[in-house]
Amino acid sequence: MLTKDQGIMSKAELESRYHVLVEKYGKDLLIEASTLRSMLFTQILPQVLEFRKQLAESCVALKGVGASIVPESGLLKQIEGPVTEMMADGQTLVDLIDTAKDLDHEPLAVKLNKDLLPLMEKIRKNADVLEQLTPDKSWPFPKYTELLFT
Repeated sequence: MLTKDQGIMSKAELESRYHVLVEKYGKDLLIEASTLRSMLFTQILPQVLEFRKQLAESCVALKGVGASIVPESGLLKQIEGPVTEMMADGQTLVDLIDTAKDLDHEPLAVKLNKDLLPLMEKIRKNADVLEQLTPDKSWPFPKYTELLFT
């Protein structure tokens, strides 16, 4: 339509724009993936694992004095699944970023769209669960409730 009917662009100009946009798309996704990797391994996981450790130590101390550990152990079990998935998905994210750097623009865009976007969404869902279960002082970012209501 842009080349034949309207005469706005030549075929070469249209293909050039396509290649520029595909390259930008791939680079933007790699930047987002690298940012997620950094947030995950330097902020989210260390804080959540520290909170998990505190809960485990609390269970040991409570059990030592004969108190019930039901609330703490229940919370530990709720955290366990998302943390385990997030750690595995984080490694998949690192591997995907490393292999994607060697691809040309179009295969890169296709691979990132097919593999990276669903992975990032999965990590995001687990982060949302952990955000709800982790106390404010242990969560490294402003929570949704803070952003929306304060």
